[in-house]
Amino acid sequence: MLVSGASAKKWTLLIVSTLFYVWGEPVFVLVLLASTAIDYALSFYLNDPTPARTRRLALTAGIASNLGVLIVYKYADFLADNFNFLLAPFGANRIPLLHLALPIGVSFVVFEKITYLVDRYRGISRPAALFTDYCLFVLFFPNCWRGRSSNITR
Repeated sequence: MLVSGASAKKWTLLIVSTLFYVWGEPVFVLVLLASTAIDYALSFYLNDPTPARTRRLALTAGIASNLGVLIVYKYADFLADNFNFLLAPFGANRIPLLHLALPIGVSFVVFEKITYLVDRYRGISRPAALFTDYCLFVLFFPNCWRGRSSNITR
């Protein structure tokens, strides 16, 4: 085999998976990596030693930020178009449409990330040992087509 060692295999999968998303929508990869970093950081505030209020706030922030990504990429133009239709009889200014390309698997990725945060909050799963492990969990594109998540704690 050309790539040997667990670390080299993980990096190869991570690079190839990232290239898959770059092929679909390059700008989305930057958004995806930024939101993945936010989720990873928030996941450390979801364990038991953290006060309950902080845990709830971290979970809420993670869910809200992920749903925000989904709403912007998938529903922003739909919502703006409907508001424009409703406000047209009143002569209101039109809300400009964003015309964003729909990234590959955006819904799956967002809900996968939310599931991870909720599982961490409930104590069902352990945190990813490394940021790259969590990135691989999020970006590993075959998961998107299978429709189920992988276990990042193995």
